[in-house]
Amino acid sequence: MRRVRFAIDGHGPFEGMMKFGTIGDGEIEFVAIPARAGEFAVPRTVQVIPEDDDPFEAPIIRIVTDASRYDEVADTMSGFVIFETV
Repeated sequence: MRRVRFAIDGHGPFEGMMKFGTIGDGEIEFVAIPARAGEFAVPRTVQVIPEDDDPFEAPIIRIVTDASRYDEVADTMSGFVIFETV
C-alpha cells in the first residue's frame, strides 16, 4: 500500500492508502475524511496524488462507505474508492 492524497470530483484533497487489486482496478482506503457520503452520490473522477510519483486521474467505479465508522459529531466518513486503471 502507498500513502496518497486524493480528491473526488474536486472535493478534497484527502489522505488515504492506495493499492492495486484485480487487473484494471485500484483502491484507495480512507479513514475519517471530512465529508459526507451524500456528497459523493454520483462520483465520476478521482484525482490521485502519490507521494513519490506523478499525479493521475481515473474514473470511479464505486465508493463504499462504512456506516458503522461514520462520526456525526465530526462529520467524517471512512471507506474505499474503487477506481478504473487505464
